[in-house]
Amino acid sequence: SRIKGLMMYPEGEKCLASVKALIVGGEAFPPALLQRLQAYNHLSIYNGYGPTETTVYSSIKNISLDQQVTIGQPIRNTQCYIVDLHNRLQPIDVYGELCIAGSGVSQGYWNQPEMTAEKFVKNPFGPNNMMYRTGDLARWLPDGHIEYAGRMDQQVKMRGYRIELQEIEAQLEKMTSIREAAVALHKDSTGDDYLCGYLVWGNCQAAISLETIKAQLLTKLPGYMVPTQFLMLEELPLTANGKLDRKALPKPDLQALRHEAPRTPTEIGLAQIWSEVLDIERPGIDDDFFTLGGHSLKATIIVGKIKKIFKKHLSLTDFFENSTIRQLSLNLEQLKIDRYEEIQLAAPREAYPLSSSQRRLFVLSQFSEIGTSYNMTGAWKIKGNISLKKLQEALKQVTNKHEILRTSFKMIDGEPVQTIHESVENKIAYQHASEQQLPQLMERFIRPFDLESNPLFRTGLIKTDDHSHVLWFDMHHILSDGTSIRILAKEIMEAYNGQTLSNTQIQYKDYAVWQKNQTSSGTYINNQAFWMNVFKENSTPLELYSDKQRHSVSNYAGSQFSCEINHSLTTKINEFAQKASCSFYMVLLAAYNILLSKYSGQEDIVIGSPVAGRSLVEIQDTIGVFINMLPMRNQPIGSKRFNAFLQEVKDQTLQALEHQDYPFEDLVENLKIPRVANRHPLFDVVLVHQNMDQSVLSFGDHIAYPYDMPHRTAKFDLTLEIIDMPEHTVMNWEYRTSLFTEKTIQRIANQFLHVLEEVVDNPERELASLTLSQKEREELAHFNQTEIPYHLNKTVIELFQNQARQTPGRKAIICNDKYWSYQRLDKETNQLARHLQARGVGPEKIVGIMVEPSADMFLAVLAVLKAGGAYI
Repeated sequence: SRIKGLMMYPEGEKCLASVKALIVGGEAFPPALLQRLQAYNHLSIYNGYGPTETTVYSSIKNISLDQQVTIGQPIRNTQCYIVDLHNRLQPIDVYGELCIAGSGVSQGYWNQPEMTAEKFVKNPFGPNNMMYRTGDLARWLPDGHIEYAGRMDQQVKMRGYRIELQEIEAQLEKMTSIREAAVALHKDSTGDDYLCGYLVWGNCQAAISLETIKAQLLTKLPGYMVPTQFLMLEELPLTANGKLDRKALPKPDLQALRHEAPRTPTEIGLAQIWSEVLDIERPGIDDDFFTLGGHSLKATIIVGKIKKIFKKHLSLTDFFENSTIRQLSLNLEQLKIDRYEEIQLAAPREAYPLSSSQRRLFVLSQFSEIGTSYNMTGAWKIKGNISLKKLQEALKQVTNKHEILRTSFKMIDGEPVQTIHESVENKIAYQHASEQQLPQLMERFIRPFDLESNPLFRTGLIKTDDHSHVLWFDMHHILSDGTSIRILAKEIMEAYNGQTLSNTQIQYKDYAVWQKNQTSSGTYINNQAFWMNVFKENSTPLELYSDKQRHSVSNYAGSQFSCEINHSLTTKINEFAQKASCSFYMVLLAAYNILLSKYSGQEDIVIGSPVAGRSLVEIQDTIGVFINMLPMRNQPIGSKRFNAFLQEVKDQTLQALEHQDYPFEDLVENLKIPRVANRHPLFDVVLVHQNMDQSVLSFGDHIAYPYDMPHRTAKFDLTLEIIDMPEHTVMNWEYRTSLFTEKTIQRIANQFLHVLEEVVDNPERELASLTLSQKEREELAHFNQTEIPYHLNKTVIELFQNQARQTPGRKAIICNDKYWSYQRLDKETNQLARHLQARGVGPEKIVGIMVEPSADMFLAVLAVLKAGGAYI
């Protein structure tokens, strides 16, 4: 603090001219102060850290040439550990409480045994010594240094909830007809888990139906907490001391399901839908949808087809809980006929309104820093010769079919609108280039678009040799989404091969007009109520600790790191998901929540998750921007077990998918979230699961395979894209280079794989018990290799005298232009010590020292200790 005081005044800086080194401690070192001190080139600046309880200094760092202020590395004979709330080691880059062990740790607080027991604990990570819990927040950096971030008691915990079997039992016993209740977890014949409720009716015998019981539970508990089976008992089994004997609860006798062909009209209709969506010939009525390769996206498509064909609304939750044709058929027969509102053709006009997604993209396009962040790109490598003329004609046919490819955007009377043109000139850019030139060449092709110009997409063909070409597309996101790129490529291939393109009844403008008219419908209002309830309590932005400070304005510069989930782990996840009655995506989402919680210290996480937005049958093959973002909110609280947390994630996901048609842009507007330039509303991290077919294309006799294009932008802080492949699963980590380094992203990716392995192998574990991988444990251990031999049985005076005998001529003290050798210092302090003893100094005697910091101060201290006294 005295240094800071000197630096406040220009004349105070004069004293630094003769200073060669500064050791600063006591409080956090301000970065602004470091910048000023670095003007003194001759100055070595050391940042020391350590509480009094560990003898003042425990770590130190020379920060003279550093732009980042850290507290350095542990000093010799000192170990530093960074732990979570459950005393488990935190990974590199993850904040936790800093604990200190080693020779410098004192024995505790004088006459305060309770406080000593709280702060001074046995070291669980190293030698049999004590460890001091500092209460300070810190993290290990990749280079083995420690970054200090303040006090733990300044952190807040977000709200969460804990659900136990007893909570379900308590809700059951609140019902007037039920005298006693118990709930147990069982497995059926296939190994799937299910909850069974055991009921004892009250004396009134006014039994209520099981459907009523389930309905009442759903008003109090999440869907996954409601038992699927119930047994009526005369009495609950008790132990000898009168407590519930859970082991004695009888297991229900579940009859194994039989596999049959569809029989009734409903079953036959459902089988036809399954055949189309799952691409199988004859599904049995007892075949499980997810076992046959179904997932959330295909479930959404099936529910949409059911609504159109059967005129009945089936919720996704009901679909997941009744995932066979037999179960679905019985469920549908109980539902009432529901009106299906088809998208109608919009009346012709000069300009049409924008959809919600287009409005957001139109606004974003006005900011220059966006650049090419919202360009949709795709490329295919074609093995063989290809006719440029035929390809140009095929592109023309597809452009004529889809009006959105002939659309531009402008403002009319203060409102953005879209205008459809009769025709566009879209000439394919053709060029020869070597394989090595492709990345740079394609990167030049990807440029920002002017939304008022037409067309808003580009096509190129690059010939790399006589038998290889690369076909690429670059299109503004306001025209299309990822599904649209695949539709575009598929139809160009069909037209090139001479196939007649199917007719498109509904164009994107029809959807935009229909969506605008939906704001007063019951479905829209219901969806809005759901999402407003999810965010009735404000969420806190996710604070992932990054390598670099967040800019005050948006920065979309990005990169991508790719790796794999091997086939063995992918298989284990799929098998585990089936047993848990979940999808592969739900397991990934749960693990991603845990990972982000570990890296942020937060337990209320919001992750953006895109959905195709094509629940309506009419728009399955329409090109346009239908994608919608769902803000998936979950609470990965450390005390929860993974199995229970996964069921929470499943329930939240199904509810979100059920209400997925509510535009994300409308939610942001209704929540009145203030716009922040360097943040996205509600979330900054995204999870994408690409489980669509990754089929190849054929141009005549030649095959086209997907080709990776250069990746230079990132829409969000961190996006994890997971793509299912035949033999493995690919993970693409897109990240902002203004926040993270590739090394950090690699470490995060490895930790994600570690979390997946841990939860699949032991799903009963508490989330708090999920710790870092063995590789990172070894790296942290390396940071703490500070031990050197130290003679704890010798006093400071004995150690000094040993050194004086070994190196009598070496410099011991340097002060200004003078120095004392060990021999001279030993001689002069012996003389002063004898003088002090003659004056009565010895054990239990205190000598006051009042002197400016200098060599004389050190002489006095050493002399008092040699005389046997104590100094103050």
